Amino acid sequence: MMTRRHVLRVWQLLTDPDATWQPVLFAYVATVVMGVVTYAFPPTTIEGAIGSTLATIWAACMIGGGLIGLGTMFTPHMWLEKIALSIAAVGGLFVYAFVVGSLHASAPPGASRLTQLSVIFIALSAYWFRWVAIRKHTYAPRGHRRKAPCGH
Repeated sequence: MMTRRHVLRVWQLLTDPDATWQPVLFAYVATVVMGVVTYAFPPTTIEGAIGSTLATIWAACMIGGGLIGLGTMFTPHMWLEKIALSIAAVGGLFVYAFVVGSLHASAPPGASRLTQLSVIFIALSAYWFRWVAIRKHTYAPRGHRRKAPCGH
C-alpha cells in the first residue's frame, strides 16, 4: 500500500530536473519528428480546418520547440528550455488539441476524436511535468549534471 511518504517521493522524482531529463529528451525528439512529418505530410482534416499556412506554422512550432528543447538538454540554460516548452506545448500541442476538439464538436453523430484528444493531453502532461521541474530555475541548480549520451 502506498503511504503518503511514497506518494511524496514519487512526486519529488517527477519534479526533479536530474531524474526527468531522459524522458523529456525523448519527448523533444518525438516532437521534432512529429513536426517534420506534419510539415511533409499535413493531416488533410487538420489542414482543411486551419488552412495550409497555419498547418505549416503549426509544424514549425513543433519543430522549433523540439529543436530548442533538444539543444538545452545538455546545457544549464533552463530559461531557454522554458521557451522551448512554451513553443512546443502552446504553439504545437494546444493548437492541435483545439483543432481536434473543434473537429470533434462538429463531427457527425457517432464520429469521435476523443482518443486523439487523450493522446494529445498525455503528451502535454510530459511538458507540464518538465515545466513543474524547472519552473523555479533560470539555470541548472548547483550540482546539476547533464551528461552527453556517450558519457563524456
